[in-house]
Parts: sequence; C-alpha cells; structure tokens
Amino acid sequence: MTETDFSARRDPCLPDKIAAQLLAGTPPAAVAPLDTSGGLSGAEIWQVTAGGRTWCLRRWPRSHPTPQQLVWIHKQMRRATDAGCLFIPQLQATEGGDTFLIADHHLWELATWMPGAASYLHEPTKQKLQAGLRALAQVHSAWATDETRGPAPGIQHRHQLARQWHDGALCELFGRITDRGPSAGHAEIAVLCQEIAARIPAQISGCRRQLEQVQSIEVRLQPCLRDIWHDHLLFEQDDLTGLIDFGAMRVDSPAADLARLLGSLVGDDESGWGTGLQAYEEIRKLTIEEHTLMRAYDRANSIFAGINWIQWLFVDGREFDQRRVSERLRAILARLQFDR
Repeated sequence: MTETDFSARRDPCLPDKIAAQLLAGTPPAAVAPLDTSGGLSGAEIWQVTAGGRTWCLRRWPRSHPTPQQLVWIHKQMRRATDAGCLFIPQLQATEGGDTFLIADHHLWELATWMPGAASYLHEPTKQKLQAGLRALAQVHSAWATDETRGPAPGIQHRHQLARQWHDGALCELFGRITDRGPSAGHAEIAVLCQEIAARIPAQISGCRRQLEQVQSIEVRLQPCLRDIWHDHLLFEQDDLTGLIDFGAMRVDSPAADLARLLGSLVGDDESGWGTGLQAYEEIRKLTIEEHTLMRAYDRANSIFAGINWIQWLFVDGREFDQRRVSERLRAILARLQFDR
C-alpha cells in the first residue's frame, strides 16, 4: 500500500477525492462531515452519497491502526460478511483491490452506511439485548476458524495495569483532579471524577488478586472486537441493523467482547447478563473458563475505565463532548458502587 499523490493537507476537497478513488473514479454526489466530537477513536467520518447508495468514509487517526493492522481488520470484516453477518459494513475497494488509501499521513476507508441508531442506552428492550448478543455470537463463530489456545492477552494486560497502579501511583493521579480540569471547566465532571477516585482504591487490590488467579488460564483465542459497546450497535426498532467500528480489533478471548458488551448494556443486572448469555449460547457455547474470565474482565473494565478517563481529562488534557463525558462517568460510577 503506497501513499496517494494527494498533496492536499488541509484541502477541504480531500474527502471528495478519496471517496472518488475508492469508488473506482466515480465522483460522489455529496460528501457531508459528521460531528464525531463525542467519540474516542479520533476518527473523522463523512457520509458519502454516490450512485444512489450511501457510504461511510472514515479517516483513521495517525496513531492507529497501522496499515498492517488495517489489512488484517479488513480481512476479518470480509470473513464476517461472507459468513452471512449482514449487519457488518461492506468495504469498498479501488480498481486495484485496495480497501483503504493512505493520504495526508492518514488511512482512509469507505464502507456501506449502516442504517439505524445506537438506541439501546435510552430505549433498552429485551429484544435488542438478545439481538446484540446473537450478532456477537455470529461474528465470533465466523472468526472461530482462526482459533488457537493460550492465556488471554486482555487479562494479562489488565493484570499488568493493576500492578502498575499501586497506591502511590493512584494518589498521584487522583491528586491531579484538583490541579487541572477540562478546558470548559465543567464542574460536574470534576465532581464525578472525584467520586470515582474515592471508590477505586478499595477495589483495585481485589481486582489485582482476581486477575492474578486467572491470568494463566488457557482459553480459546481468536479475532475479537475488544470495543463492542452500546454506541456500536445500531437498531431499527428492536432489530439490529449494524455493528460498527472495528479499529480496536486484536486476537483475544471472546470473553473480552462479552464482558465489554454486557457491562455496557446491562451493568450489574444479573438477569440481563443471563438473558444476554442465553441468547449468545444459542449460537456459540461458552466454556466454564470463559465464564470465569468474563467476570474478571468486567470487574477490571470498570476500574480501568475510571482511571483512563481521569488520565485523559486531567493529565492529557484531551477534549471531548462534555455531555457525553458526563454520561460515561456516571455509568462508570454506577458500576463502581459494588465491589464485585
């Protein structure tokens, strides 16, 4: 994959040129930017209309993924659509067969625009929950041919983080909350972060012990989404119409995806976990070890999500939509109410 000869840094027509090249030279009828300020990936999105169809043009941030990673991600997306996962976006390729371009030091891809909206958070139903978990099971089944066995990379990474964030390091980080706040000075965000910081120290030692106990367990490993949560599931009424955003994909245990999705959708609602897992196991059965890892992932996810947000806001100074940040922080705080 070589970089295109577009010398158009800050060229407002660059998205149109990229879309036309990915559409095999067909100029798009319209290219409209979307507000992605609430997102975390750093990607920029345009809605493209061409040939009576609607497409999603994505410009990945310079930091990730690498071209090699994106080749692998696109391979997995094609495998899923070939296996009948019609809720996965279909990638558009150039005349030469490339599914992304490099221009202005960014990777660009074009895929079908998926209908629906990420409506579960504000309109949760049992039917949506079941549809989301069945879709995840279908995707995992499509990728199971690449299955190997070994300790789960995500568990090992979280165990390293738990050891890294000892009491002294946490105190230093949490002390920054009063030193520097988000640029807009949103008082609620600082208060929520202080409440999160007050709960984490009592829970991280138990999390560390749990991760220590499970880090060597060998389980099925395969391509996984790793960042599947309610904002990445699209619905029309109760029907799942799209599963989007594959930039975090790596090889891991499917338990990582289950913990991420169920923690996002139903939190600490045990009946919700039961409903979701039952729907998933209609398609793909889980092992005892995967059930065990799922709970370890879920417990660690809440703790490290809180730490990450404090780091991003008060150390790194990253900018996000403040309403969305408040929503995320309240959800994290709700998960930290209980020491699981």
